[in-house]
Amino acid sequence: MKRPWFLILFFLSGASCLIAMGLDQRTFEIFVKPLIVLSLIGQYVANTAVRSPVFILALFFCWVGDVLLLFQAEAEYFFLLGLLSFLIAHVFYILSYRKHQWKDSAGEITGTQKVRLTFPVVLAGTGLVVILFPYLGEMKIPVM
Repeated sequence: MKRPWFLILFFLSGASCLIAMGLDQRTFEIFVKPLIVLSLIGQYVANTAVRSPVFILALFFCWVGDVLLLFQAEAEYFFLLGLLSFLIAHVFYILSYRKHQWKDSAGEITGTQKVRLTFPVVLAGTGLVVILFPYLGEMKIPVM
C-alpha cells in the first residue's frame, strides 16, 4: 500500500507557504517553504521501488535553490546561487528523463508533432522573458 504521508505534508506545506506569503509572515515562510521539496523527495523515496539517484539529486538541488532564494533580500549572491542551483537541478532532470525514455519507437512523435508540442513551451518562456526583462536590471544575463 502506498504511504500518503509525504503527499499530505506536501499539500499542507504548500498551502501553509502560500498563506504565510499572503499574510507576510516571513519567519513562518522560511520554516515551511523548504518542506515542500523535502516532502516530494520523501514521497518519491517512500513510494518508489526503483529509485533514480539522478532524479533525487535534481530534487535536492531544487530544494537548495528554494532555500537560497529565501535569503535573496539579504545579499544578491543568494539569488545567483539559487539560479545556479536550479540550473544544476534542470541538468539532472534532463539526464534523469533521458535515462528513462521508452525504447519502443512505435509511439514516437514525428517532427511536426514535436514542433507543435514545443510551441506552447516556447511561447510561455518568451512571454515570461518579455514580462520580466524590463525589471531585471543588472540580473538580465544570469536570468537569461
